[in-house]
Amino acid sequence: MKGDQDPQDPYPLYGNHGDGRMYDVPPGWAFPIKPSRKSAFNLWMLGQANYEGESGEKQPIRPFRGFNTKRLPKNLLAKFKLEWRPVFLLMEQAPLFVVPEDRTQISTEKVEELYHIGTEHLKTVVSYIWQLPRSVPEKWSIGEWCKRVKFSAIRRDGTPQDIAQLGPATHRNRAHSQSRRPPRGRRSAPQGSGTIRPSVPQEEDPEDVVVDRPARRRRMNNGAQDDDFGSAFGSVTETEQIRNAEHSNLESSRAQARVDAQDGTNQRLHGNRRADEDGNPIHTVHQAPVTLAQVNNAGDGGTNDADLQGCFSLVNCGVLFVIVV
Repeated sequence: MKGDQDPQDPYPLYGNHGDGRMYDVPPGWAFPIKPSRKSAFNLWMLGQANYEGESGEKQPIRPFRGFNTKRLPKNLLAKFKLEWRPVFLLMEQAPLFVVPEDRTQISTEKVEELYHIGTEHLKTVVSYIWQLPRSVPEKWSIGEWCKRVKFSAIRRDGTPQDIAQLGPATHRNRAHSQSRRPPRGRRSAPQGSGTIRPSVPQEEDPEDVVVDRPARRRRMNNGAQDDDFGSAFGSVTETEQIRNAEHSNLESSRAQARVDAQDGTNQRLHGNRRADEDGNPIHTVHQAPVTLAQVNNAGDGGTNDADLQGCFSLVNCGVLFVIVV
């Protein structure tokens, strides 16, 4: 949709961009992709009079040099500022570069003339471009040209004559003395405080710089090196004694275990026979149990009551008589 026609401006404004504003280009329009400097200069001076929009309707585009940065969509504004305008503004600084006020007088012949005038001016202010090895500037895209004519590029790669013709640095192209991004790890202000209090530097004692702490203590004790060594390594002897004692106890335990193992083996080999203190074998005799009938008939065999009572007690208690041979 075309906007209201300005009597002084023969080119219309276009809406339907989704934000309710009017722009110099219709919806869907985009800059040509990587045109040469000469092709881009024709668009800079003549525009696109026969451009057809998405609907197929003829929608003329004004000369690109007449674009208003406030009437360009955001997705086109950066490309216009960085990849189109820089080199052509530099060409227009040529003393003989004069654009007729009457648009009808801007013919293709006039555009060709202005192109050569602007190119000769480039050879005087950015002459280093034609001195680059294996470079063919005529084949560069408009974006490459804009990178080569930047203030920083001329200051870095330009000849002394090119650098001498540079104007004073502005806030847009002045080199920063330091990085604008704070370094990583910088301590942030505490929550709720407005500023960070700078730390007060303190004078360092030369003695504090010494890393060898034992050496420092030796100097403080007037050379008492032996005492420092004894305090640091005095426990070595005691540790060695404890280790020897533990080793001796371990050997004793192992010897006792071997003796116990040998006793167990002998006991199995000799049928569980035991010996007294003198080494004599001890025989175990099992007493047959005494029945109640034998107790009742004890009188027939001449056994007295005391013997029967003792026998009965032995039977009830299950005591075994041990006879030493």
